[in-house]
Amino acid sequence: MACSLRRNRGPNSPYSYTMQKMASGFEEHMKNLSSAGMVAEVVIEGVRNENSNLRFLAGNDVEQWLPVKRNMSDAEFYKIKQN
Repeated sequence: MACSLRRNRGPNSPYSYTMQKMASGFEEHMKNLSSAGMVAEVVIEGVRNENSNLRFLAGNDVEQWLPVKRNMSDAEFYKIKQN
């Protein structure tokens, strides 16, 4: 699979533009990722809290996805994350 990804990024590939856009979007997303420690703190707080919610927001990167998620069903949201 790694070999085909390299070919798709090459300048002669018909997928080159799409792969470049995906890579730049991924790099931007990586800048806002939360640390594992931050996420662990949210999980621990959720376990300890007797009035706990079923879902928690854990970290800065969730702020990017939350506005998108609010306007669609779980099935729709998971579909776009898989593509």
